[in-house]
Amino acid sequence: HSPVIGWGEADILMLLADEELANVGHFLKQSGNLFVNGAIESAHMVDCSIRSIGATELAVKHQLPQAANLILAGFAAGHSDFPYTIEQFQQALQQMPLKEKIRAANLAALDIGFTAYTHSVIA
Repeated sequence: HSPVIGWGEADILMLLADEELANVGHFLKQSGNLFVNGAIESAHMVDCSIRSIGATELAVKHQLPQAANLILAGFAAGHSDFPYTIEQFQQALQQMPLKEKIRAANLAALDIGFTAYTHSVIA
């Protein structure tokens, strides 16, 4: 057995750049979940759940320009199809040996993504 994920085998695909879908989209199962920083039209991926957020724009808006990845992770954590909760991400960050300022910024980025998910469900 190999740890390599083959074509059409990934349950979840997270993209920090929407243009990468053309390069790695073939790994996602037809019934998989795509979480993407940017906007992907459903025509690109038939039979998969597409959830997008403007993580880069939110990161810049909140003066966290290097935190788009954590915003995307917080956004994904809000979805029931995602295997990790926001609390699990927060706990992992609490256990990392980081300077407190960096830890606070990372936790804030997670919260921004999770809040964006919450508002998209309500809206």
